[in-house]
Amino acid sequence: MKKIILLLLFIPAIIYCQNTHEINFKITDTLVIKKNYPFATKVNLEINIQNFQNKKIFLYSLNKCVIPFFFNFQMGIAYIVEDKNHEIIKCQSDAFSILYPYPSPEDKRNQSIGIFVNSKQKIISKKLSPKQKKEYNLAKLEVNSPQQEIALYLLLSAYHSDLPKGDYYLYLTYSFKPGWQYVYKEIVNDMRTFKGSIVSNKVKLIVE
Repeated sequence: MKKIILLLLFIPAIIYCQNTHEINFKITDTLVIKKNYPFATKVNLEINIQNFQNKKIFLYSLNKCVIPFFFNFQMGIAYIVEDKNHEIIKCQSDAFSILYPYPSPEDKRNQSIGIFVNSKQKIISKKLSPKQKKEYNLAKLEVNSPQQEIALYLLLSAYHSDLPKGDYYLYLTYSFKPGWQYVYKEIVNDMRTFKGSIVSNKVKLIVE
């Protein structure tokens, strides 16, 4: 059932949604090897824009530290892991207590925390100022060319820490469909803001 819901949300892979341009995500790695905690798993993503007209396009909620897709309303970038039968694998660990210094999600002190990776791809948490936290939550990416490459860091070692050894499938989803009640109205009204959903290609994920 959950897989059917996902398909209804994201097929076709590229959706026109108040946009005059078409965006496609492509993972350029032929295969990805899962890292163990406390390290993130790096993937290289190519963003392709057809009919690019030399204008900036903004992708919001595209945080470089990528969490899994949860089967409810979720804006932004997320990863999905499937088994050999293309069945989606749920999260297997209490990642919140691993990633955040205060174990309770209700603890307000966690609201000022951001998740990052350092130069060695180690997952770290940082306390942010209100201004930094706002920028972190928006996670704005400017796309300035018809083809742009970025590196993303999947938090597989936290959210899928108990994934058994073997071969899997991995892909990314992105969705940004802010409604009229969205707090930042200037983002919604900006024609340069992409509003819609995208699904990347699938690649092989190896757990050693």
